[in-house]
Amino acid sequence: MQQPDKAASQTGKGAFARQWHHRPPVPIKVSPFFSWPVDPLRMIRWIAERWVNIAENSVLAVIAYVSWRWVQPSLEETKTFAIGWVAEIYIRNLVLL
Repeated sequence: MQQPDKAASQTGKGAFARQWHHRPPVPIKVSPFFSWPVDPLRMIRWIAERWVNIAENSVLAVIAYVSWRWVQPSLEETKTFAIGWVAEIYIRNLVLL
């Protein structure tokens, strides 16, 4: 059974105050940069989990670069109009859809 919160019961809100007030788990975990002994592997993992996010825009930028770099016909080839390089671009665009 939980003990009633004195501050909540004094304000008259009781259950509502206990329901909506955030109480983090104690002890609060801090980043490994402030923990002792120093653990470099844990620090690197912490940075990777919080700062290295693979977003949709990043994936689209990589796909655009790869398709431009390795699938796009060369400018020398596209100087003259030919059905070959037009079909190549058309098929590439269909695959990317």
